Amino acid sequence: MIRIKMNSTEQTGSFLTLLLCLVGLMLVAPFAEFRHDTLIVDVGNSVVFFAGIWSLFHNRKILWVGLLLFFPTITARWCYIYWPQEFLLYVISVGTALFMLFNSYAIFTYILHQRKPRPDTIYGGVCIYFFLGFLWSELYALTELFAPGSFSVSAAGLSLANMKAELSYFSFVTLATLGYGEITPVGDMARTLAVMEAVVGQMFVAVFIARLVGFHLAGPLQSKGENT
Repeated sequence: MIRIKMNSTEQTGSFLTLLLCLVGLMLVAPFAEFRHDTLIVDVGNSVVFFAGIWSLFHNRKILWVGLLLFFPTITARWCYIYWPQEFLLYVISVGTALFMLFNSYAIFTYILHQRKPRPDTIYGGVCIYFFLGFLWSELYALTELFAPGSFSVSAAGLSLANMKAELSYFSFVTLATLGYGEITPVGDMARTLAVMEAVVGQMFVAVFIARLVGFHLAGPLQSKGENT
């Protein structure tokens, strides 16, 4: 397991930028689907990757791991635009999922090592929540690639790009445990992933809120200790 040694430098700027990029990616996806333009989504994903790398600059070890995941995935994503081969789709989905998982782990460890509440704690926690949604959307895409028909979608005849957009929507709906029902997991692996996402999403919210409450309770104790 990679041990991450954190310093006391605040990550407010990088985490806020990453959060804005993640929100932007979510907002441009429907616009890209409307225009049938996947290039917009590719640009949005690339910007998120760059912002994610910037958020890792507080530690060289995790930065190098992030770069090892960053370059192959970005290269495959842009190669697929000019050379659409199926194996590149697997590389893109696996690389994106691993990058978002590692970035979430790095930010979560950073938050756990903080001793007092900071703005970057809030920004980082929300970034992790977005990462979880996009992470599971890639896992759903991989499931659909390996076993077509794992998801029942109300709209028939969707292209691969539109299918990924639908799975991204399904991921965030499942993460928030809304369950509108337009998309239904029918395969065993799809159902298992959906259950896992709902559980992880609720557990993360509980742990994150508990950490914030811990900061709130520890604040007066630290102030009292400093005054005595």
